[in-house]
Amino acid sequence: MRIIGDSALPSSGFAFATRLSDPELGLLINRALGSLDDNTSRMVLSRWIIGLEGHAVQSHINLLPGELEWIQRNPVVALATQQFPLYAFKTGDGRWVGLSVDILARISRMTGLQFVHKEAFSTVQILDMLKSGEALMNSSLSRSRERKAFLNFTYSYGGAPWVFVVRVNDSRLGSLDELAGKVLALPARHALEDLIRREYPAITLHLVDTYAQARHAVANGEADATIQTETQAHLYPPGRLKVGRSVDGQWAAASFSVPVLYPELFSIMNKALEAMPMAEIRALRTKWLGGVGKPLIIESGLYHSARLYWAIAVLIAAGLMLFVYNWFLRRQLIIARQSEKTLNEQLGLSHRFLDGIPSPIFVVGLEGELITCNQSYEQRLSVQLGRIRGLKVTDVDLFSKELAEKLQREIMRMIQSRKPCYQKRWVEFKSGGMEIYQWVVPFYSETGRLEGLVGGWFDKSEAKKWDQ
Repeated sequence: MRIIGDSALPSSGFAFATRLSDPELGLLINRALGSLDDNTSRMVLSRWIIGLEGHAVQSHINLLPGELEWIQRNPVVALATQQFPLYAFKTGDGRWVGLSVDILARISRMTGLQFVHKEAFSTVQILDMLKSGEALMNSSLSRSRERKAFLNFTYSYGGAPWVFVVRVNDSRLGSLDELAGKVLALPARHALEDLIRREYPAITLHLVDTYAQARHAVANGEADATIQTETQAHLYPPGRLKVGRSVDGQWAAASFSVPVLYPELFSIMNKALEAMPMAEIRALRTKWLGGVGKPLIIESGLYHSARLYWAIAVLIAAGLMLFVYNWFLRRQLIIARQSEKTLNEQLGLSHRFLDGIPSPIFVVGLEGELITCNQSYEQRLSVQLGRIRGLKVTDVDLFSKELAEKLQREIMRMIQSRKPCYQKRWVEFKSGGMEIYQWVVPFYSETGRLEGLVGGWFDKSEAKKWDQ
């Protein structure tokens, strides 16, 4: 709903009505009302009327014909709004509340404009939405030289100084000069970013998306400090960070920003802010930023007890699952280590068995690559197992190229045929040629799958010695 025009009702406000036949009662009420001084009247009004639609009648603004036409053409104004606690933030049920939201509600009743919030999640996104025309206003941007190039800023309705936020055990910073050679975490396109780059080049900037990420970077030691408004900085509970001194007297004014493409909207907003009584603005600031009464609680999912209990239950369940999973992994690790120990013992026994055979023995895989061999093989070919393990006979310089290729072809042929081979042949080793008796047989896994070949040889001269 929106206001489309003024009513014909008088603007004198509410009054008590009494019967004509009872004039004494009317006189009594008038005498009682007349005894109230101005301060008491204003206090009553601020307590019961500020924030209600009836108060809008008391604030009238004179708009130019062009401004009225603009309102008719643009009855709904979209705001690029990032959650900025106490000024504009979402409650648990998704409603936007805060000081800026209340002021916009007053302006809406005075002008007939309807303000719709489009949520943004970073300063960069807000600026992009304003430049592209996706949004026509914003309520959280502070003035800077870069922003003034394409944005107009309305009259201020408050503000707060910029302050340093540092780790709780660090010394409080007194000025930007003390950050020379250190890291400052800031949301990208921060209002002070251009000033710091220009006047404090010795400061290293660590740019992130949000203030929460900037605080996280400081808490984790990725940065030495960040900068927030004093209002925001004091909202966080004490922990690993603390609020320091103000940043060289820099001030973050609370105002609305409007692209220069919409001068009518900028003028309407300024006229509406100027028409609002200062007492009303002070009352709103007291309501949101301080004063007597019940303290403000910024609602979020964790402040609702049911959701909090569910979150605790989920964390406990996750912790139990993690404990069980950790116990299972430790048990599997113990079993694996025992199996590894047994396997190593078996492998050691196999190696000792192979090394006890005086003739060269070798084992190759399905591609002809060497898996293992015995000491006699190493001694006969003057090579170490560690240098040739996993290599094919064609990949090492043990035989001539022609012989190596021939041996590799024979190995692959036996793997394909799965037939053993026993033969007498002449082989040229690096140390010289000799006639040998060679044997090669396939070997299989327990499931019957072919794993490779086992082979060896002994030279004919040694066989003759055994015969003698």
